[in-house]
Amino acid sequence: NGDKIAAFTRAGEKICPNTADWPVMVQDFHDNVGAWDQLVNGKTPLIKRDEIAKTFTHTHDKDGDRLYLFAYLYRYDIAVSNAETVTLPNDEDIIIAAATASFESEHVAPLCDLYDRVETSDAPYHTLTLINCAGHETKYSYQTGKTALVRTSQYDDGYIFEGWEGDCIAAEYGPAAVIKMPDHDVTVRIKAEKLGHDILLNKPAKAIHEFNAREMACNAVNGNDRTKWCAMDESGKLWLEVDAGEVYKVNRWFVMHGGAVESPGYNTRDFSLQVKVNEDDEWTTVDSVEGNKDNQTLRDFPAVEGRYFRLWIDRATQHRDPTARIYMFQVFKAE
Repeated sequence: NGDKIAAFTRAGEKICPNTADWPVMVQDFHDNVGAWDQLVNGKTPLIKRDEIAKTFTHTHDKDGDRLYLFAYLYRYDIAVSNAETVTLPNDEDIIIAAATASFESEHVAPLCDLYDRVETSDAPYHTLTLINCAGHETKYSYQTGKTALVRTSQYDDGYIFEGWEGDCIAAEYGPAAVIKMPDHDVTVRIKAEKLGHDILLNKPAKAIHEFNAREMACNAVNGNDRTKWCAMDESGKLWLEVDAGEVYKVNRWFVMHGGAVESPGYNTRDFSLQVKVNEDDEWTTVDSVEGNKDNQTLRDFPAVEGRYFRLWIDRATQHRDPTARIYMFQVFKAE
């Protein structure tokens, strides 16, 4: 999930008994350590400076080898001084493979640089202003001639990403854009569509199955695109049902599939939206999708009324895996 600051806490020091957390920037385990400048696919040159403890030439998932998807463990030296205790970070994104206490006082350093350094430039700095889909501005400073990489999300607080607009865009790579910084200030805007009023947000949800307490049906309707409903059935037929609480007229729906966060192979292939007004009514299919490969699905349909809404899945993934992974299920009120 990207580089992250880890908080190591020291306690019982002679100089300062109540110390604050000591931040350590821990590197992402499978980001590249070095990269070339590749404008065509949105990559900028980089060299990570942290000390590598172990390198893995490939990784695995439940389907086997993931060739050329490297991984790294890093080593960090943390000065604990006279602390009586050291508390390691409690963070689900950070894995500590080993921790060793050393009483060596001298810092060990190489006799010369282990990598090249980019020559500094005396080119002037200018402001890059990024305007997000809600109109909020973020400002950055870059030297003339430098390459800047700006990113957004495919989905952001009720908006769905559509593209980029602005000067000096050298390349676009989905929700990432490469800016070649000119000799003046520049503004780049994210183009996005506001989806509408989601009538299922935080409404009661239930499903045919739930994997565990962290992947429950309610995760698909909580407005958070980083939590999911996950379920598996050997028949390949699964469903997720939501009670909107009252009858609404609706004409649009949105689904974020597993590929938006995980692998494109986890995108739901065949699925439908079903609606009914009363709990005892029969389900009516108002829209169906077959052969989907996209990470996200946004579709309009002729307006209908309903209180109960069901995502019916006929084929959960692009292959034989019968596991559904749904990050968002939304239905929008007709305007």
